[in-house]
Amino acid sequence: MPTWGSKLSGIAVVVVLLAGCGPGGTTESASTPPPAPRSELVDVFEKLPPGGLMLIDYLDLRTVRPLMARDKGLYAFPPYYYIHDMYDFRYPSESGDELLEIKPTAKETYGYDATDVDTAVSYESDGNYLRGRFDKKAIAASSSRGAGLEPLTDSVIYRGMSPPGGRSLADDPSYVAVANCLGNVFTANFDREYARNSRALLAAVGTRTGADGKPVSKLCALSGSREDADELARMLRAFTAKGRLFEGSAVTVEERAQPMVVMSWKNQARLGLRVGQHPLLGYGKWGDARSQPQVTLTDDPECAASPRHPWCHR
Repeated sequence: MPTWGSKLSGIAVVVVLLAGCGPGGTTESASTPPPAPRSELVDVFEKLPPGGLMLIDYLDLRTVRPLMARDKGLYAFPPYYYIHDMYDFRYPSESGDELLEIKPTAKETYGYDATDVDTAVSYESDGNYLRGRFDKKAIAASSSRGAGLEPLTDSVIYRGMSPPGGRSLADDPSYVAVANCLGNVFTANFDREYARNSRALLAAVGTRTGADGKPVSKLCALSGSREDADELARMLRAFTAKGRLFEGSAVTVEERAQPMVVMSWKNQARLGLRVGQHPLLGYGKWGDARSQPQVTLTDDPECAASPRHPWCHR
């Protein structure tokens, strides 16, 4: 199954660059920070097999549900919440280049739905690690009969993938470093392959709830050298210039075992700044901010009202 980004080629790219502090910051490089504490994401990585060459998406639905109930306009998650069985993606041709429709999946089809899931992890192209409360009898009696859900317990589902058989993703120091940089977040998107096109070894976006109760997003991009980190920071700072979408946001280079580029801002209920929208990435090819389109978002509610907006194109 294609990834969310490939399923909806015009929707903002799923993974890799957003950050957590807010517009109005400075852009100087930082000194060596203290070691980052262990992120709860590392506990999740212990449940995933090593690899992660494409996309890894994480969503804490227990936290997200009440947040969206208070202010849905701040959030722009895929309609299936990274749970691949929850939506049926239909294409008019075998190539799968153009999406025809997205149809919700009935609970009877799989025996569970998003309301049963507390934590969803999308792994690579179509794998899932799900934590929640599952009725194994209902799943066995469903039309799918639990096909592809192995192993399955009352609290964990592996779909299209297997649990780690020894080493796990938590044994990859790059993922641990970026996860610890993000901290404890309620959603995160990791990207290794496309990040390499942008002078980064691994990049991720994470979002947490700030002290004021509002979401704050953070980009962490691990670089192989200080030269690459400085060049990446230069490219990102072009997006924070006066009049740009991320005007005033902070961009720093942290001196760690490997340099970490960090960018942060507060999310807003407007096109390009909602939680789950990552307009900086451009499928990993950030390029120069002066020439790259700022965003391609066809899933945003503002695009329905203003389809001719320059950001609302496929």
